Amino acid sequence: MRKIKTIMLIAGVISSSAAIANNVCKKNFAMMECGRGTVSSVDFTGMVEINGTTVTNSFDVLGNVEMRDANITNMHVKGMNEIKNTQINGYMNITGEVNAERTKISGTTNITGNWFGKNNYFNSVTRIVGVTNCNNCTFNDRVTFIGIAKTIDTQFNSNINIKSRESEFIRTKLQDITASKPSKNEEATIILSRHSTARNIKFEGTYGTVILKDGSRITGRVEGGKVINN
Repeated sequence: MRKIKTIMLIAGVISSSAAIANNVCKKNFAMMECGRGTVSSVDFTGMVEINGTTVTNSFDVLGNVEMRDANITNMHVKGMNEIKNTQINGYMNITGEVNAERTKISGTTNITGNWFGKNNYFNSVTRIVGVTNCNNCTFNDRVTFIGIAKTIDTQFNSNINIKSRESEFIRTKLQDITASKPSKNEEATIILSRHSTARNIKFEGTYGTVILKDGSRITGRVEGGKVINN
């Protein structure tokens, strides 16, 4: 009898947990809304709104995403993204534009689309193909920018690869920069403004220009390009 009661109790707990998980996310035609609570995964086509949700496995969406106060393991999205106060514990793989504020990404970041960020923390290898604009960001591992890039009050703790006709770094601390030829008839220009610093800058396959403004400086050398103090 005691064994039967124990089994019934466990079954009740599992049933209640399942009910809670089901109540976290609600579907309404082409839209899903998830509130506070924990779910194993989200796999949806359409608009998704996340508010205070923890996703312990995969987050896979074909559509636009609005995310607030979330804790996600792995994120794969094809669509527009608005992200605030969110922790990504695994990788982020997005095709589409991203507006991110107070967001930390622990795994690899791969973005095909524009990135507009404020108070972002990238802990692993990052690659952005599109326009990048990041204010008060930290990059702890290798970074590749393919497209126009601009950072303000940002720190790079590893090396950067850039393929862009123009990149501007304002009050930014950089390590080594390697710049590739942006296109057949363009040269690469790197602008360091307002006391930004970089170590070595190397232009590959192109002749480039480094413009130093407002006390910015290079602590190493420039290879394959010229330096203009402005």
